[in-house]
Parts: sequence; structure tokens; C-alpha cells
Amino acid sequence: MPKKQSSLSNMSDKVLSSEPFSTFVSNAQVISSLLKMTSSTISKRENELKQSLDKNAEDKKHQEAQLQEDKDELKELYEMKSQIGSNEELERLIGTVRALLRKRKKFIKEMGSYIDETCRPLLDIYQKQKSMLMPMVFVYMVTIWDAFIMDTVRKILEFHPQLITANKDATIEVSKAFLWSVQSIGDVRNHLIEDVVRDLDYNRKKLVEYFLDYWGIDWEKSGVPLDDIIEIRARRDIWVHNKGMVNKQYLDMVDERTSFEEGQVAEIDTQYIDTCLHKLTRLAVYIHATAYTKHYAKTDIG
Repeated sequence: MPKKQSSLSNMSDKVLSSEPFSTFVSNAQVISSLLKMTSSTISKRENELKQSLDKNAEDKKHQEAQLQEDKDELKELYEMKSQIGSNEELERLIGTVRALLRKRKKFIKEMGSYIDETCRPLLDIYQKQKSMLMPMVFVYMVTIWDAFIMDTVRKILEFHPQLITANKDATIEVSKAFLWSVQSIGDVRNHLIEDVVRDLDYNRKKLVEYFLDYWGIDWEKSGVPLDDIIEIRARRDIWVHNKGMVNKQYLDMVDERTSFEEGQVAEIDTQYIDTCLHKLTRLAVYIHATAYTKHYAKTDIG
């Protein structure tokens, strides 16, 4: 039996909280609640419908057995008629059994129509809801992770701008419109920070390297394999840009660590999202705790 995962609250409570970690935890808890609520609701509806289908199938089986008994009885009545000849009481009995056969056949047909026209489409709707909702929740989850990590970059750079100021001869192009709108040195600093953020957001490999080389935060020490984070981000990309179908870019990013083939849909289910959410939260806890100790502790005001 797999080891039970720690709750998001248990993981986040282990560190002193401040922005942007506080916002990430709040959003992660919302996603966790949404995941449980929607999954539970859809599963409940599916189970109710499946129970209805099972009962309908049992009733239909019973009616078909009764129909066969009615057919056998009618056959016996016709054999009796051929032996003793026609009489009023026998004809009345044959008519009654034939009428019962017609009603039972109609009832069985209506039961089949109920399944085909009502229950099956509803079951398809519930399954479609799940297949559409899970990727949406997953993409949102990765979005709040991206926001956390890039906001962390911004915060560290505000306290320790060495990454920006180390190369004093480096230049950056700015527009005349920007220079005209500048009202304080803070606007210039924010512009320089955003230039770094855009570069690292585009180049995730460099992002991880900078966390380690410049800020002493080794993601691997979180206990979450970096390959898992790469796969999560790669799967997010194909759901945003390629309807979830595995492409060459995904395969290049995850290398040989996947069983998916090009053109196959990388399905998103409740268990996968829950596992990813715990991995991202665990990594966020580690990054924030280390950043707090190394960079925020003397200057952070919450």
C-alpha cells in the first residue's frame, strides 16, 4: 500500500509564511478542495447512474425471462388448440396471453430506449465533464506554481540585486516612452528586475541553475526529482497548445522517462493532479524556507 501523502496544510505549516508563498498555499488549497469536490460530485452522479443502469439491466433480464415463459405458454395453448379444437374459453386465454406478450415486448423495448436515450448520454456527459475539467484544473495548478516561482525571483532580486548589478558594463535597451514615464528610481529597478524575470521564465533550465548558483537554493534537495517538475511543465504545455497530444517538444523535454508516444493523449486524472500538487507544494515549501533563511530573514516584513 502506497504511503499516505502529507496534507498541504501539514507541509506549509512547517515554514514561516510570507509572500509569495502565502498566496501559493492559499491557491493550492483551493485547487485541492475543488479537485475533491468536483471529483466526488461527478463520481457520485456516475455511481447513481450506474446503479440505475444495473437495476434496469436486472429488470430487463427478468422481463425477458418472463417473456420466454409467456411464449412457451402460448405455444402450449396452440398445441392444445390443435388437439382439442377451438373453443371460446381457449380462444379467450390465447388472446390474453398474446396481449400480455405484446405489452411485455413493448415494455422491454422502452427499457432499452431509456438506456440508449437517457442513461448512456448522461454517463457520457459525466465522463466528458471529468475529461474537460481535470486538464483545466491541472493548467491552473501549474499557472499558480509559475506565479510563485517567478514572484520568488522578483523578491530575491529586490533584496539581492547582484545578478543585475554584477556586470557593470552590461547594457539594456529601453524605449523613449518608458524613460518619459519613469517617476522614480524604483521604476527603473522594477524594469531591470522584469527583464531578468522574462529571461528566466523563458529559459527554465537557466532558472534552476540561477537559483543554485546565485542564490544557493538547490531544488534537488527538496526531495522532489527535477525530472518530475520538467514532466509536469511539459504536460502543461501540450494541454495549453496541443489539446493534450504528445508532440516532439514534449518527448524532447522528458527524454526517455515516459511511456507516451507521439500523437498519444497524455491523460490528466484526479490522482495525477493530486500527486503533482503535493510535489509542487513540497518544492515550494523548500524553496521558500531556504529563501527565507538566506535572503528574507533580516529584511522581510511579511
